[in-house]
Amino acid sequence: MKKIIISCLIVVVIFSVIIFAIFCFNNIYSCNKEKLSLEISNMCQKYDVGFYYKNPYNMESLCYNESKQYDPASTNKTFLALFVFKMIKEGNIEFSEVLEYKEQHKYDGTGEIQYGNFGDKYTVDQLLELLITKSDNVAFRMLKERVTEENLKNFLASIGTPIETEKVTYQDFSPKDLIRHLEVLYDLISEDSYISDKAKLYFSTGIYNDKIPAGVPNLRVLHKPGWIPEKLICNDEAIIYDENNQPYFLAIMSQDIPETEQPAFFQKLTAKIHKYHCLNK
Repeated sequence: MKKIIISCLIVVVIFSVIIFAIFCFNNIYSCNKEKLSLEISNMCQKYDVGFYYKNPYNMESLCYNESKQYDPASTNKTFLALFVFKMIKEGNIEFSEVLEYKEQHKYDGTGEIQYGNFGDKYTVDQLLELLITKSDNVAFRMLKERVTEENLKNFLASIGTPIETEKVTYQDFSPKDLIRHLEVLYDLISEDSYISDKAKLYFSTGIYNDKIPAGVPNLRVLHKPGWIPEKLICNDEAIIYDENNQPYFLAIMSQDIPETEQPAFFQKLTAKIHKYHCLNK
């Protein structure tokens, strides 16, 4: 009888220790999560910044100014690429189709086509690669002309980010809007197809990687940045694969961050949001 009582007492003690440990862990976890959220919020208050983090598996999210609209800069090349990929998938365009660089397409800024000659020929595939990896402004104009403004507007309305301006390029977007575009991109790259392979390749091999990707340097990132230096506009949108190869979405938009401080700010914010993600897996 004495042995039974002792055994019961041992079980009670062990159970109590486990409960206490769980209680302490949950408190520490909750404190860490709240502390990190506060740090991120305080960081964003320094500038005009909006961001949206979303985990598609557990629907955990974290955001700040997520519905505020900003000039998207070259992140608008993402939705154009998505629509072109959609038209290819539906058989309305082919990767091999050839388009001609004409005078009305000329535009300065990023990209290399502008340095060529009018009459130069590019396949749709080449234009997609230049559009995404080198943020080529001429490629944007050539592809947008091919798909037409009206069709592009209809596509954006169909995915939940309708255009309210005369031209697509006049439309501002919010971090929440960019997340919707990333969700469509994720659906595309989740398919087992040649088109999916192209999208994964191009969105993971861009030459401008000093914003979100630099904040998670050891992780796989598919992204499209955008910036307008003279207006101090800087954005980046990304699908990030964590240490367990599980994806999450992150869109950061900003205005008025000094140009020299933009990379460091985006990197630090991304790193903190990734820590938050790791607490919520």
